[in-house]
Amino acid sequence: MLHLSAGVLDLLRNRRVAVEGPWVFPNPKTGKPYYSCWDAWVTTRNKAGLPGLRMHDLRHTYASMMLQSGSDIFAVQQALAHTQLKTTALYLHLTEGQKRLHANNAATATGLFA
Repeated sequence: MLHLSAGVLDLLRNRRVAVEGPWVFPNPKTGKPYYSCWDAWVTTRNKAGLPGLRMHDLRHTYASMMLQSGSDIFAVQQALAHTQLKTTALYLHLTEGQKRLHANNAATATGLFA
């Protein structure tokens, strides 16, 4: 099951009302669904000045953002539909600020250097 945020659901509902036909994002030339999003991806990433960004990089970012916002690794595993926890662990990237925070929390918990 795919879980979407309230903001994304609102965006999709509004988009659905705004277009005619059965598709939320129809191809304006054909009125049918797109068979690929590659051209739009390349155009968008180049306009953003990120020509080397891969779509898969966004999964890494999403996983890291989930962790930074307080989700545990098991929630991230489910969100990414990984069967192996070790696969999810490859996506985890702690920021320097998080590393510092964890070090400070450990020092406070132990009473050392606090």
